[in-house]
Amino acid sequence: MALMFATTSFIPSQNQSLLSNKDKEDNFTKEAEISLLTTKIAQYPLKEIQISQSFSSFHPGVDLVAPYGDPVKPIRPGVVQEAGFSPLGYGNMVYVDHGDGITSLYGHLSCVLPL
Repeated sequence: MALMFATTSFIPSQNQSLLSNKDKEDNFTKEAEISLLTTKIAQYPLKEIQISQSFSSFHPGVDLVAPYGDPVKPIRPGVVQEAGFSPLGYGNMVYVDHGDGITSLYGHLSCVLPL
């Protein structure tokens, strides 16, 4: 269950916008066709998501629970930088560089399959 609380001082009147201090009418382009395309930027690595440990300053990641042997997919396309057994506490792991400064590490895996 999620809860959102907003006071009326943060909610603009009907003729105002959340985008600026201008009137709502000023934020729209008139008589122009705009094409919007949305794409999936990332996906969950597991079929079902259950968090066992959340992100914190002492744990810079999120641990997910999965049945033994479940396949793990990368969050988005990328290049595998390292794969194998890590003695640093990750066990069997795969480290992926997705580009644009985004990387992901998949650790505590039951095994790492060769490509």
